[in-house]
Amino acid sequence: MFGRAVFGRVAPAKKTSRVLAVGAAGLGVCALISACSPVQAGSAAIVGSQRITSSSLDQQVSNLQVASKPLGSQVTLTTAEQPRAVLTWLIRFSIMDQLAADNGISVTSAQSQTGLSEIQSEAASRSARSSQARPTPRSPAPIRST
Repeated sequence: MFGRAVFGRVAPAKKTSRVLAVGAAGLGVCALISACSPVQAGSAAIVGSQRITSSSLDQQVSNLQVASKPLGSQVTLTTAEQPRAVLTWLIRFSIMDQLAADNGISVTSAQSQTGLSEIQSEAASRSARSSQARPTPRSPAPIRST
């Protein structure tokens, strides 16, 4: 006999080795997946050793929705797209903060406030320019039949 006794029966050697190979491959895939993406409960993303929690993502999405409401159609993100966009921004901010810290770059609160004021002023002037009364188009002259 060229098989093994499994639960009182003889199983063919080829079938047993196939089952073992598939099982080993499955375990290998699971090990690779778990090694590549450390999962922590409540995490929306992990950047380096910094965790972006799901609750902070939800809060930032809510902040975006409140802040964008007065802008109406100027914000082109749909409600479904907002979490992904906000998470992308949070990841970028985390990376930029780490790069700045690694290179000894820091920004004071006063510098941040000055930059924010400049951005708000620029946005307000753009909004004012786009909402200025535009000349209404004149209707075409009537066509005269001769």
